[in-house]
Amino acid sequence: MNKFSYLFILLLILLIQSTNAQYYYNRAFSFSGAVGDYTVTRPGANLSITGSFTLECWVKPVNVASPSYQILIQKRLGSGSTGYTMYLSTGKVSIRTNSSTRLTGSTVIPNGVWSHVAATYNLTTNVFTVYVNGVADGTATISGAAPAADADSLRMAAGFNSPYAGLMDEIRVWNIARTQSDIQLTMRLPLGEATGPYAGLVAAWRCNALNVGSGTEEINGYTAYLRGSASYVLLGNQPGSFLAYNTGLTCTGAAAGTCITIPNSPFVNPTAAITLECWLYTDNTSIQIIIGKGPSTSNYPYRLLKSSSNTFRVILNGTNFMGTGNYGGIIPTGQWVHLAFTYSSNTGIYVYYMNGVQTQIGVQSVGALNSTSDAMTIGGGPSQITLNGIVDEVRVSSYVKTHEQIVKGMFVSEDVNNDPNPMGNTVAFNFEGTLADYTHNATRGIFSGDANGIRFTQVVDNPTELPAPLDRYDAGYFAAGYSVKYSNMPFGSAPLTVSDSILVSESLAINDINVYVGITHGFANNIRATLRNPGNSTSCILYPGATPNLGMHMITIFDDQADSTIGGTLRAPWSPRVKPANSLSVFNGLNTVGWWKLIVTNIVPSTYNNGTLIGWGIQFNNRQTTGIENYLSGVPDRFQLYQNYPNPFNPVTTIKFDIAHGTNVKITVNDIIGREVMVLVNEFKVPGYYEIKFDASALASGVYFYKIEAGTYVDTKKMVLVK
Repeated sequence: MNKFSYLFILLLILLIQSTNAQYYYNRAFSFSGAVGDYTVTRPGANLSITGSFTLECWVKPVNVASPSYQILIQKRLGSGSTGYTMYLSTGKVSIRTNSSTRLTGSTVIPNGVWSHVAATYNLTTNVFTVYVNGVADGTATISGAAPAADADSLRMAAGFNSPYAGLMDEIRVWNIARTQSDIQLTMRLPLGEATGPYAGLVAAWRCNALNVGSGTEEINGYTAYLRGSASYVLLGNQPGSFLAYNTGLTCTGAAAGTCITIPNSPFVNPTAAITLECWLYTDNTSIQIIIGKGPSTSNYPYRLLKSSSNTFRVILNGTNFMGTGNYGGIIPTGQWVHLAFTYSSNTGIYVYYMNGVQTQIGVQSVGALNSTSDAMTIGGGPSQITLNGIVDEVRVSSYVKTHEQIVKGMFVSEDVNNDPNPMGNTVAFNFEGTLADYTHNATRGIFSGDANGIRFTQVVDNPTELPAPLDRYDAGYFAAGYSVKYSNMPFGSAPLTVSDSILVSESLAINDINVYVGITHGFANNIRATLRNPGNSTSCILYPGATPNLGMHMITIFDDQADSTIGGTLRAPWSPRVKPANSLSVFNGLNTVGWWKLIVTNIVPSTYNNGTLIGWGIQFNNRQTTGIENYLSGVPDRFQLYQNYPNPFNPVTTIKFDIAHGTNVKITVNDIIGREVMVLVNEFKVPGYYEIKFDASALASGVYFYKIEAGTYVDTKKMVLVK
C-alpha cells in the first residue's frame, strides 16, 4: 500500500470520528405545518408499546388555534385502532390510544414560547394524565384503553390529524408511566440515557448529537428522518430558557458498586503514559474514588481519589504516588476544584495539578501501566462506596498533557472540535445528559448499582447542585485564545464585592474583547460584573435589572458579536456566549499590557444570594492562541501580608496578601486581649495576589489585629477601627 492510500485511510478515520463524536449544542426540529413536513423513524419493537407509557417534548408553536388539531408524537397506522398519540387540541395537550381521545388538558399553551408537554398512561391503574411544564393538567380513568400493538413508524409533527407548526426539542418515549416528580426531575435535562434512574426510556431525540441529514436517537438507534421541508435549526448561542446547560454527575454516597461503568476499550486502557482530569465538588471528608480501573485488590492500573484526610491522591499499578507529603495537596470542600495528574512510564516523571497549578512534581517509576480487561469506573467502583458530591468533565488521556494543555482545558467542555491532541486518545465524559464519550467514541457508560444513588445534576432548578465552570464555544477559540484564571472568590453578604486580576504582558492594540465568566450564585439578577483595564477604563458587562428572573449561576462568554442580548425571559446559566449589558468596544484602540480586573458585586445581600467567582478569562482581537502567564509568571516569589488601608478605618478596610504556592490560608481578626472575633479566610488558595474587604460594622471602636497562617508562614498586623 502506498503512502497516498495510508493518508486517505487516515483522513477517513478522522472524518468518521468527527461525524460521530461531535456534540452540537442548542438545536431543535423545525416544522412548517405543511402537509408532508415531519420526521419519521423506522418501526421497532421498543416503540410498539402495549402497556404503560409516557410521551414528552418541548414545543414552541407558531399558532395553537389554527389548525385546531396538531400532531406532536404519533405511533399509529393511518386511522387504524392501534398505537398512541399526543397532540394539541386548540392548544391543549391531548392523549389518544388506538382511535379514541382519552383526555384533553385545560391549559392552552402559549404561542412563540417554549413549553414542556407530557402525556402518561398507567396500565395498572388505568389512569391517563397530561402535564404542562411539569404540573398535572388533567386526569382520566378509563378501563381497557391500553394501546394495541402497532407496526407502523413513529412520526413527529404529523399523523392522522393536521401537522404541527413550530419548533420541537427533547422528544422522548418511555415504556413506563412517569410521575409528576419524575417528569419535573428530568424535563430540563438534555437526556439521552436509559440506565439507572432513567430506565424505561426507549427513545430520545435530543437534536444535539447529529449525523449528517438525520436525527440520531441515542437509546435504540431510531434515527429520525426528515421529510418535506422539515429541518434542524441551529438556535445559535441564544440563551436557553428551558434546558439545563452544563450538567454534571451527582453522587450521593450510596452502597458499594453504585457508579458509572465504562466497558474496557483501548481508549480507557493507557499503558505508556496517562493524564487524568476532572472537576470535583464535595462536602464529605471520607475516602472517595473519583476515577478508577480494575478491581479493589492491588495492581489496578490507575485510580484517582480523595483520601479520608482530603488529600488528592493517585495510585498507579497499585502504588501510591505520595511524593514529599500530602500527595497532590489538600482538596478543599464546599467548592469546585479542578484535579489533574500526569505520568510517563518512559521517564517516571509525574505531576499533580490543582486548579491549574502544579502542586507536586516527582520521579517514581512503576513501568508501563497494567493492561487489564476491567471496566473503567467514575464516582466509585465495583466494591467501593460511591463518591458523595458532584463530578464533571472526566478525562483520561494516553499521553502526558503539558501544563498549558491542563490550564487551557480546565474551563472547556471537550469534544473532537477542541481536543488539543486528536491523535492522542483522550476520552472525555461531559455528562451533558448522557454517558457518551465525545472525543474518540469509547463505549458509552452505564449507571450501575443503586438507581437512586447517582444521576445527572439539576443545575437549573436545584440551588444546591452547582454547575462546574465549563463553557462550550469551539468557534471562538475558547479557551486556547484566552488568558484564563481559577479564582475561587466567595461573595455575598460579606464581602459584597470581590475582584480578581489577570496580567497581560503582550502588547496589542485592541479591536475586540471577549470575557469568559464562571460564577455560581443563587440569583444572577443581583450580580453586577465590571471589567476594568490597566488604565481604569471600565465596562459594566452585567448589572442588576438587566432582565427579570435571570435564574441561577452565570457561566458564559460576554461577546459583543453574540446573537442574543440579555433580556426578556432568558435564564442563567444562559449559553456559551451572550452580549454584555454594555459594549466592550469602550476598550477599542487601547493597549492590552497590564493588570486587567474583573469586579463582581452582590447588590442584594442575603443568605441565598451568596455566590462564588470560580474563574474568568479574557480574549483580545479574537486570537486563536495565547500563553498562560497567569500560571507561569506574575506569581509572588514569597508570602506576604500587607498593612490594611485605610488605617484607621470606618467601617470597611482592604487587606492584601500574596501566596507564593498553593496552600491552606487562614486569616483571623482578634481584639486587643487576643480573642478571635472573625475569620476572614479559611480555604485552599492557589499562588497569586489577593485582596479582601473587611467590614467591621458589627465591632466596637478599638485596636484589632489580623493574622495570616499560610503553611509555615505566619504574620500579624495591627489596625484601628474608629467610629
